[in-house]
Amino acid sequence: MNSSFKGLHFYTSGKSTHTPLVFLHGFMGSASDWDLIIQKINHKYFCISIDLPGHGQSTNADQLGDIWTFDRLSSRIAGLLKFLEIQRSVLIGYSLGGRIALSFASIYPQSVSTLVLESASPGLQNPQERMARVKTDQIHAERLVHEPLEQFLENWYDLPLFGEIKNHSKYPDLLRRRLKNNPALLAKALEAFSPGRQADLWDKLTALTMPVNLICGEKDTKYLDMMKTIKKNNPRFLLKIFKSCGHNVHFEKPVLFAEHLLDVLS
Repeated sequence: MNSSFKGLHFYTSGKSTHTPLVFLHGFMGSASDWDLIIQKINHKYFCISIDLPGHGQSTNADQLGDIWTFDRLSSRIAGLLKFLEIQRSVLIGYSLGGRIALSFASIYPQSVSTLVLESASPGLQNPQERMARVKTDQIHAERLVHEPLEQFLENWYDLPLFGEIKNHSKYPDLLRRRLKNNPALLAKALEAFSPGRQADLWDKLTALTMPVNLICGEKDTKYLDMMKTIKKNNPRFLLKIFKSCGHNVHFEKPVLFAEHLLDVLS
């Protein structure tokens, strides 16, 4: 089923009586990025995948309103879950979606039974680094608006953290999904949800009481180092490193990713 709540478009799959899982995709993605994962687990879980603001079908500016901050988006997601009569859920976020998931969990910890963070950052701790990242993302946003989306995507997936994603057999499918997005809205989302505008949540991690599962690809050395540091500071967290993967583990290894979810959530 697909529906919307105050401008946030979402899909549901599975029986509503089962444990709810909420999926948040990464930058330039959409709720459909999780389809292969959901197909493997919706026999056991009630799956909700959300199009983040400016992505997929969450593109109605009037309905979205002032959603363009981490706190306001977290509040809107909380409202969506209340609309679905869900009190607590497993929250699964990738990259941008992982940063939003962590923000949500820090504000509404009572609403999260388990937190799964795939290639996600707790934020930048240095104020100067945050300011620099805002400026960098403003430049990327300008490029999104003024150059062909195909060219932006070509350069984006050349970033080292994505490893060999361009060699993946399903990479053309990923590009087709990305090209369905509106570049101007992607630019708005990139600026609004820049890591430079994200709160420093490193200390908030320690305060989380729900189970936390960290996921990373071994070829994404930047985030692998970050995840190892998070694990070192929070020994009770689980850390799963996927071999032969870059930043986007659930795309590169969907079957193994789904099996891992089934394992850790059982």
